[in-house]
Amino acid sequence: MVSLKSELRFTVTSGIECWASLELNGWFNLMPEIIFLPKEKLYPRFGYALPLEQVAYVRKDLPGPVREFVTFHELYHLNDTSRWWVWREVKANVAAALKHPLGFIICVIMSLAPYRLKYYWKRLNSKA
Repeated sequence: MVSLKSELRFTVTSGIECWASLELNGWFNLMPEIIFLPKEKLYPRFGYALPLEQVAYVRKDLPGPVREFVTFHELYHLNDTSRWWVWREVKANVAAALKHPLGFIICVIMSLAPYRLKYYWKRLNSKA
């Protein structure tokens, strides 16, 4: 349900009702769906967004503040029309960090794990 204030209400697959305030360019085709998956399904990612399907996947094993940050980050991706992937990541991180600063800080610390650094290195080298 979307109001004039660009607030988005959604229900995640675990049944939790959430609210997010997003700028969505004034058009809405699908109600976003958030699916929480086990670590094994998304590893090494913390989350993943499919904008055309309006589906965001988030690891359910993440600590609460990180899960909130990653959820908002992935929701941002669902409506971002930027073409350059680095700019999309910067914008999603800033938007989510402003809403969930503690989750952002913990996420940064968790991202210093060797498997995450290796993931970032591969991603940068394959898309640069």
